[in-house]
Amino acid sequence: TGLMNRRAFDDALSFQVEQGSGPFALMMIDVDHFKSLNDQHGHPAGDQVLCGVSSRLEALLAGQGMVARYGGEEFAVIIPAIDAAGAQQIAERLRFAVAASPFSYEHTSLALSVSLGATLVIQGDDAMAAFKRSDEALYTAKRSGRNCAYFHDGKHCRRIEHDPEPSALPAGPAALNAPPPTPAGKPGPSSAARDDNFDDLSADLHRRMMEVAGNGHGPTP
Repeated sequence: TGLMNRRAFDDALSFQVEQGSGPFALMMIDVDHFKSLNDQHGHPAGDQVLCGVSSRLEALLAGQGMVARYGGEEFAVIIPAIDAAGAQQIAERLRFAVAASPFSYEHTSLALSVSLGATLVIQGDDAMAAFKRSDEALYTAKRSGRNCAYFHDGKHCRRIEHDPEPSALPAGPAALNAPPPTPAGKPGPSSAARDDNFDDLSADLHRRMMEVAGNGHGPTP
């Protein structure tokens, strides 16, 4: 897939938590019925599907987040500088990006879906606790019939409602992370400032993952 591997992602997650620079989204994505696909069409088909899934995830994120192959048919995503509403919107659109159209292998059309679990990581959160929340949300999605996304709000997992227009992400990182209301008379951060902050966070995360890759922990085939 060319994506970073599990060890690089775990290190990036710890790095992002330690930064404490604001809330970010953590998502776990699992390809539904992947073993059946391998059994029916062979491992080369499975390999090509994994590459196709990774390409769709990266294309939809378009530099707004980090995606890694966490192991087997499981992917992990970090999206910095985002709120709960934006995280859920992106989660549903990532799910839709895979299910929207079939994959092709040797003139065979392969319909595919993913299950997704997401959570928001806030300042003071523990990396392991955040990972457990996203993992619990993922398995809730799988137990609920697959091809769906769930969000863990720290107490409960709830299904993310279907987005009626899931063709594109909101325009720019500022739209994904709307600022809280500012007190009367006090100017809020400009759109350019929010975009710059997002770019800085994203660049830091990419840089950290590349450093880990340079130590022999990335990318996966």
